[in-house]
Parts: sequence; C-alpha cells; structure tokens
Amino acid sequence: MQALTPSQTHIIGQALMELLDGKLTDETINQINTLKRDEIFHPTEHIVGFIQGTFDPARDGGWLIKSLIGDIAFLANEKLDVLEKESAK
Repeated sequence: MQALTPSQTHIIGQALMELLDGKLTDETINQINTLKRDEIFHPTEHIVGFIQGTFDPARDGGWLIKSLIGDIAFLANEKLDVLEKESAK
C-alpha cells in the first residue's frame, strides 16, 4: 500500500472533517476533483471516487454527505473489528 502524499492527506483530511461536520464545501470538492483516484488507496479511494462521481455535488449535497458518513462509519467499524481480533491473539 502506497502512502498518501502530504497534499493528498490534507485534501482528504479536509473532506473528512467537513463531512463529519455535516457539510462539504465547493472548495473541498474542487480540491478532491484534482486528485487522481488511481493514486489513492483503500479506504479513502472510495470516498474520493464517490465525491468525484457525483454529478452535481451542490444539488446532491445532503444525500452525498449522508451516504459518505455511512461509509465512514462502516469503514471505521470494519477497522475496529480487525483491531479487536488482533488484540485478542
């Protein structure tokens, strides 16, 4: 797995913080759209792709935010399960 660059980390981190605050600004969407999805690794690749693939983020903002928060929760729970299994060994 390839590490994110500092710029990629900043852009994706900003998007995650905004999503957890219940918003996603046009500026952050524009920054996400500058990323090359094939250079982003799982699990953030899905979040980047989802934002990039939304035809009209301004119109679909509420739906997009709810969907991505659900995805973040799923990914966090998935990681929690892995960590719990590792610590039980």
